[in-house]
Amino acid sequence: MIAKYNSGMPQSIRDRYIISWRMHPTDFAIRRTIETAIRLGDIQHLIGTIEDEEFRSLRVRLLGINALRDDIRLCLQFYASAQNSPLLYIKALFIQQSTFPESRQLLNRHKRYCSDYDDFLQLNVPQQARLNIGIHRVLKQMFPLAIRQRPALQADNVGTGSRLTTMTVELLNYEIGEWSCECGIPAGERSRYTYSCDCGHYTGHGIVDGLAACDKCYSVPTYSKCWRCGARVTLALVRRIRDGTAEPADYELPLWLTIRASSPSGKSEDVTFKLLYIPLMLGFNERGDQFISSIPDIFSLDRAESAIRHSGAWGGRLVAMRDQVRYDRQVEFRKVLEAVLRRTLRSHDRYALRDYIGRLIGKKTIKEEHVSETFCSCIGWQREGFCKIIGYVSGVPR
Repeated sequence: MIAKYNSGMPQSIRDRYIISWRMHPTDFAIRRTIETAIRLGDIQHLIGTIEDEEFRSLRVRLLGINALRDDIRLCLQFYASAQNSPLLYIKALFIQQSTFPESRQLLNRHKRYCSDYDDFLQLNVPQQARLNIGIHRVLKQMFPLAIRQRPALQADNVGTGSRLTTMTVELLNYEIGEWSCECGIPAGERSRYTYSCDCGHYTGHGIVDGLAACDKCYSVPTYSKCWRCGARVTLALVRRIRDGTAEPADYELPLWLTIRASSPSGKSEDVTFKLLYIPLMLGFNERGDQFISSIPDIFSLDRAESAIRHSGAWGGRLVAMRDQVRYDRQVEFRKVLEAVLRRTLRSHDRYALRDYIGRLIGKKTIKEEHVSETFCSCIGWQREGFCKIIGYVSGVPR
């Protein structure tokens, strides 16, 4: 490669070779990939490279720790001037801190917090294979619910007077986030784990690792991709993170519930609604086929508490994780998060969640732009409560 470089290889070909360092991780490519991305203004490649632990370990192994620190300084200068991105600058500062040996032990502890947060979310697990931990565990503990309502709210009970009747509410499914392919076509979380072989005979839903080859076309099933853009379904937020356009306040995912309300007469009704927003660590991203929370383990809190999103500049605060966390007699971070969510859903009074769901009966699918002020306030206090308790557990302002 160096011989071709000295012989006058066109600049564009050299740039393509350097940018694709994962295909050929040579000394030549690793040494120049950061400065090339900055020169080209390729923010997506720059973010994906400097935040990649594989690249950082290769950079240190081939050229030493000072070479990596030089790359990080270039990123800091670029983010502060040309890109003008406080969020990317903060991420680069945390990466810079990780290069010092005295911070290694503390950073390892914070990486465990990141791992626990991934377990809490279970975004890398198909819906039918979720473990009884995290959000899944809390919701299973909250349902089924018994909701007492007056007949006026139930068409099948007209004429029964003012006597209260009891409806049973069960949780059918829940989904975290908004999902789409690269071209923006909306899709559900289930679509991410749909797979098929080349001939389409062998199809299913789940993890493809360990699947046998199709007995007709002899190909191993792979995840389905969009026919238009050729990309696998992912979180819509990930696209903004890759492009460097995500603001701190964007690091959150809506939690959607699908419930079934059954009346004493046997009639049932399915309702889908947005319960609350789950804040994400600012180090959240997708690496390969996995969603990963990583350093910095910082949350963006105190944004406008409303179920209706408003455009405008972010004016919240950043809260970093403490070195030691404790809440509700729990010290393991995943269990702390479970306690936080459980406390949020039961806040104000023990019947708050029942009252909230009771108001949804008869509304079918509750869309954010059409939701009433009553529902907005319910979502607001839940969202505010979860964020406030997370801030209380974390407690280190940045």
